[in-house]
Amino acid sequence: DTEERASALDGAGALAGSVLTSAQTPPARAADIHTAMHGLYWLAAQLAAQRPLMLIVDDAHWADSASLRWLAYLARRLDGVALLIVIAFRPVDPSSEAELLAAVAANPDAAVLEPQLLSEAGVRAWLERSSSAAPAEVVAGSCHEVTGGNPFLLRELVASLERWKPWPDVTAQDVEAAAPDGVGRSLRARLGTLGQDATTVAEAVAVLDSDARIDLVASLAGTSWEAAGDVLDALAQADILRSCEVLGFRHPLLRTAVYDQIPALRRGLLHAGAADLLVWHDRVEQAASHLLRAPPRGSASAARTLRTAATRAVGRGAPEAAVPFLRRALDEPPPERAAVLLELALAEGMVLDPAAIGHARAALEAAGSIAERVRAAVALAQVLAPGGQFDEALELLKSVDSASPEADPSDRLALVAQTFLISAWKAGAGKIDVAPEVLESPGLSGRSADERALLSVGVMRSLDLCEDSRRSIELARRALERENLEAPCNEVVPITCARALSLADRFREAREALDRLNAGARHRGSVVGVCWSCIMRGELEFRVGRLVEAEVDAREGLQLAIDHRLITAGGSAGFLAQALLERISPAAALEALAELGLADEPTGLPVGKTSMDGLGGAILLHARGRAHAGDNDLTRAERDLRAAGDLQLTWGEINPAALPWRSSLALVLAGLGQDCEARVLVEEEAALARAFGAPRAVGIALRARALLGEREQAVLDLTSAEAVLDGSGADLEHARVVVDLGIALRRVGRRNDARDTLRAGLDAASRCGAHPLAARARSELLLLGARPRRERLNGVEALTASERRVAELAAGGRTNRQVAQELFVTLKTVEMHLSHVYAKLGISARKDLPAALEGQFDLQSEAARA
Repeated sequence: DTEERASALDGAGALAGSVLTSAQTPPARAADIHTAMHGLYWLAAQLAAQRPLMLIVDDAHWADSASLRWLAYLARRLDGVALLIVIAFRPVDPSSEAELLAAVAANPDAAVLEPQLLSEAGVRAWLERSSSAAPAEVVAGSCHEVTGGNPFLLRELVASLERWKPWPDVTAQDVEAAAPDGVGRSLRARLGTLGQDATTVAEAVAVLDSDARIDLVASLAGTSWEAAGDVLDALAQADILRSCEVLGFRHPLLRTAVYDQIPALRRGLLHAGAADLLVWHDRVEQAASHLLRAPPRGSASAARTLRTAATRAVGRGAPEAAVPFLRRALDEPPPERAAVLLELALAEGMVLDPAAIGHARAALEAAGSIAERVRAAVALAQVLAPGGQFDEALELLKSVDSASPEADPSDRLALVAQTFLISAWKAGAGKIDVAPEVLESPGLSGRSADERALLSVGVMRSLDLCEDSRRSIELARRALERENLEAPCNEVVPITCARALSLADRFREAREALDRLNAGARHRGSVVGVCWSCIMRGELEFRVGRLVEAEVDAREGLQLAIDHRLITAGGSAGFLAQALLERISPAAALEALAELGLADEPTGLPVGKTSMDGLGGAILLHARGRAHAGDNDLTRAERDLRAAGDLQLTWGEINPAALPWRSSLALVLAGLGQDCEARVLVEEEAALARAFGAPRAVGIALRARALLGEREQAVLDLTSAEAVLDGSGADLEHARVVVDLGIALRRVGRRNDARDTLRAGLDAASRCGAHPLAARARSELLLLGARPRRERLNGVEALTASERRVAELAAGGRTNRQVAQELFVTLKTVEMHLSHVYAKLGISARKDLPAALEGQFDLQSEAARA
């Protein structure tokens, strides 16, 4: 009813609307594939919340890839959902569909039932119960041999034999004679007794298959409804069709037998006729499926039907279903061949089909005007690049650019913007060979998406080359000023600009932009947008010393990247590891990486599609190297930190604000006795950090220099680092420097100054949630005779990152279901986290959550009690 429908389509369930309705326009990008799966999951979950639900999928081996991918997605999220999935399928040849079926069957919660064929004794027992007389042993053996124990084939064999002679007279030779024809022979005999009309109607039902309705069957068979109805009744009485409202054969093998007996040309023409009938009834995608089996007729209407079906398939998040439609449309051939080639290449690009490149080139060659070629190349590049096909995208753009010297200025801008943007994604903006004024012209106001893309490339280039941070800040602000952060044209552009502000220590501006991007992406159900914004916000939270929040965002971004096989898994794994390193321990960081299969892999990332060849790999290796150093495994630490530096430099980035690998490596080298190289690295980082001008980067370099120096000099350098970091907003690095300064003061005999400094460092570390750093400060205070109280392991500080995020959303007034939808997790997960939250906070009701969480801002300073 209306109320149930509204409930099922509430919240994230509404995102399933594009799948359930006939979308007329395709999505702007492949991200909507993930949005569709998320929406369908919540539609199913909300239906199951109304009453227990069973989802039955028969003959799943014939299902399309998009449907099977969603089934696999759904099967992983059934915990706490009153939903049972029953899937019937038979083994098929290796294919992408077979792999998806295997993934569903391999789910730990799946119960796999494999019905066995009847044994010879089983066949004999069935024959004894089903026939008029017990068969001879040799006859039963022959029946088992020719049917293989298949119950349906056995039944058909017996029915066929009984039409020839009484069962007691049947011999083994009779069984063997009937076997070659099997179902087909029996079926022909039955149809023959019903007349030619029965054969014609049965063929129409076989061709229409799941689309069979009495009116369509009658039209396709060339008879009236009344006559068709009489024949359908007769076919049901003959046990060929099901005797129910839904037309269909009693068993798929019967349908196959009828279908296969139709001559190939006649069968194709019947499919063409079925397509025409279905188009008349506005069942376009079903009509297109029939056209796939029909011969080309040079029909413009057929090509139009196939294109419309493809558009609707892409619009509901299933571009792989659109690909065969568009390939078939080219066979008619269509009047607008260039447009069809472009649509095909875009659909193939969304699913990373290698054929996309060839069809893209053909589309560009067939384009009628320069403007059409430019727009086609830009659209194709925007699809290919996010899947990592950078070279292919750049080749297309270059071919159009060289062949279009007279392109319109707006088209030229689009070509240049996409070329530079993809070049930056591929190998780093610092390697782009372009005059700075092209990317930083005052004329680029950011009024168009292409101008904002160019500005973002200018931002990346300025950052990578470690230019004065004021330049990247100005460009980033210009790009963000006119961007719709709730629904950006290209999410990577504002994400890049927000990260630039974060690297330049403009934390408040960066957080505001990332919060808006994240909220907008959640509202739209954009998995890619939520993933990107979580990862970048997690990095920002780490920089400002909000380690719980950093872990929360990193975990969410990483899980989305893994679930949806996005290209962001490497960076998010690195950000998670660095948050765990500072919040819990080096061992916790290494354990998390080990769970991802990343404990000792020098290269390669076995999650998602990300490789270790880019900036994400450098971030991960840097975090792992620091974790090894914290675990006193300096050999592995040196290996990973050198690899991180090599990757960053290969990427064309020298800026230590993005990755301070030089100072991290220098401290490890000092521990290995390689002091000369260590000092060179530190001085290089200090010079670069000063050139960029962000306090956090400068403070990190000064701290490293201090730790390599003599005792008195260390105090001076740490004092300078503390002054640089104080008030910068980089609270974690400030706390680290303050603790190190307290230790340095103790070592030069200034015990009172050391005690006061360590108290401040302990307080700062505790506020960041940096427990290892706080423990270090506490140990130093004990050496000085102070008596700091131990950290409490209950209350807000005891919450895990995931528990903290769930608690905050629940405290903000969201229901459990809304929390689950916003975090892309199951309802059961939210309920479990909340039960843990209540226990740790010592509360029993949801209404107490806000007050309990507020306690984090009223922590008594342990340092004051020291």
